[in-house]
Amino acid sequence: MKNLFKKIIVLFSLGFVLFGFNFVSAEDLSPVDIHLEIKTTTSSFYNSNISVTACDSDNNGTLKTTPYCAINQSGIPSVWDWTWAPGAFVTSINNVSGYTTKDKDNNDVYHYWSWSLNGNEAMMGLNVYELQPGDSVLLNFIDPIEEVIPEEIIPVVNHSSSKSYVSTPIVLVTKNFSIPEAVKFLSLNQKENGSFDGDLYTDWVAVGVAKTEFESTVLKNKLIDYLKNYELKSDIITDNERHAMALMALGINPYTGTKINYIEKIANSFDREQIGDKSIYNDDIFSLIVLSKVDYTEKDEMIQKIISNIILNQSSDGSWGSVDMTSAGIQALNNFRNFNGVSGSILKAETYLKNNQKEDSSFGDIFSTSWAIQAMSLDSSNKDKIEKAISYLSENQKEDGGLDQNEKENRIWATAYAIPAVLKLSWNDILNSFPRENLVNKNKEEVKIIPVKNYKKEITKEVLSKKDSVILEKDKIKDNLSTKTTIWQKIKAPFAWLFIHLGF
Repeated sequence: MKNLFKKIIVLFSLGFVLFGFNFVSAEDLSPVDIHLEIKTTTSSFYNSNISVTACDSDNNGTLKTTPYCAINQSGIPSVWDWTWAPGAFVTSINNVSGYTTKDKDNNDVYHYWSWSLNGNEAMMGLNVYELQPGDSVLLNFIDPIEEVIPEEIIPVVNHSSSKSYVSTPIVLVTKNFSIPEAVKFLSLNQKENGSFDGDLYTDWVAVGVAKTEFESTVLKNKLIDYLKNYELKSDIITDNERHAMALMALGINPYTGTKINYIEKIANSFDREQIGDKSIYNDDIFSLIVLSKVDYTEKDEMIQKIISNIILNQSSDGSWGSVDMTSAGIQALNNFRNFNGVSGSILKAETYLKNNQKEDSSFGDIFSTSWAIQAMSLDSSNKDKIEKAISYLSENQKEDGGLDQNEKENRIWATAYAIPAVLKLSWNDILNSFPRENLVNKNKEEVKIIPVKNYKKEITKEVLSKKDSVILEKDKIKDNLSTKTTIWQKIKAPFAWLFIHLGF
């Protein structure tokens, strides 16, 4: 029990200092003026502006101006655990300590101190983040309570009437998603070489854990070592886009961080109108996500053409064919809201997502729900729908931390998707930026474009479908589509090719 509690506390606990210590004198660090609030569901312990001076923030002499200093200088008593020194977490403030209870299903329910920075859930530890003037820091005690939901009416005998009724409340305890347990599940399924059963899963785990704190340090370090030495040799543009996202999420330069220049492969697939395969638009969507992080802007003709092609392919209902791709489209276009037509396109897409949230608060399944949360997190007005969707993910997290799917590979995939969704982070928030570099079109590295119609070619590819269970078919697939297709074939073909080409 104690270990489980410590793991959930990691969500707001402090990260390791990775690059040694920098001893400076307090005189070299000016005080920083911030607003600090410390509260529980019933009491306010502190709510005032405070001028914070630098303090020993790692219990080993490193002077930094951190929220840890602010709490100690507020005069409110606090207790800290330095088990993971130089990281630490607060176990008690003003004699309010974290603890664990059980719900009606015997699941652990955690009560703990959490913190937010400028209105957003903090992504760094209290003694790691260096305060900036005007910051607003909130310490809030997370205390799940029994919530009374609509009453169940039970008939009882009453002497004055043939039948009367008495109200009996049904008690519901909200289940929280545990990111430390999710990371632990992924860590236990990581291969010795750092990978996860194939490129698809490895890449998405990299994106999924990139912004988690020090509970994933070992996992991420093994992933980084693996990705730096791995060469993805694929002619499919979306494979290269996904892999570039994985590299960028973990801080690896997609130009020079490995032996392959993935930005070059993506950019060289531009045919003066769009990226990659003309028959699909998912490669255009994911190219925007990647290219926007290497200094491509709406001033570039290529970006203008890609954006126009994406908007042109948006359906009248606001979607790009599915919840998944619509969520991806919103995230891709969000960096280019000033471009003509983009804001209206995003609004239509968001409306489509809102209209497709189910009664169970999901958007169809774990995968689609995760992407939808990431997209909707870009608009603060979607808060209620997002929280309900996160509750759906929480209900599908199992005791081992993984998400509820049948096959191990599917569980890895679903868990990797869910983590950034619960953190309410879009891919734009996750990927690191890199300076733009000049590209050279090298013929020997030419990217092949595979057409949908009038082709006859053998393709070795993992066919991925999220319907029912994911099918991993590593045999050779032979297709021969004719230009003469029935109406049903025209409807079905794009979706078949979506999974063959997308690899997402």
